[in-house]
Amino acid sequence: MAEKREGKEMVSGYKTAMEVSIEDIKDDIADIKEVLKGLTTAVSTLAVQEERQGRMQQDIDKILQSIDAQWKAIRSIQDTCRIREKHVDFAEKLMGQPDSRTWWNAKVTGATEKLILLFAGAIASAIGYQVYLIVVDSLKRQ
Repeated sequence: MAEKREGKEMVSGYKTAMEVSIEDIKDDIADIKEVLKGLTTAVSTLAVQEERQGRMQQDIDKILQSIDAQWKAIRSIQDTCRIREKHVDFAEKLMGQPDSRTWWNAKVTGATEKLILLFAGAIASAIGYQVYLIVVDSLKRQ
């Protein structure tokens, strides 16, 4: 397997130290530089991605903490409701559960009763005032 390169013969693909030229070394260095540029780009991209991943992990941790806090608040409200539910059930049993018509009738009856008492008081006051005027007039006549 003999190859010719720049007028020199290569035996089995290897060159002796004397046969290596400066041009070959420059080519090898250029190839190494290209590979290093590619590696530098890959490493910088990897660093940016790791930074983004770190920020995303921090955001996820914050979201998880927020969710945990919300669930704690929900559990607290739920516990409060369970405690109060016992009291509400007891009060309903104690008072009875009126339907809406009974409740409305009770409100109307109460308002009517207050109006009747108000009118009765006004009539009694008017009668009392009239009696007062009659008594005063009769005393003046005497």
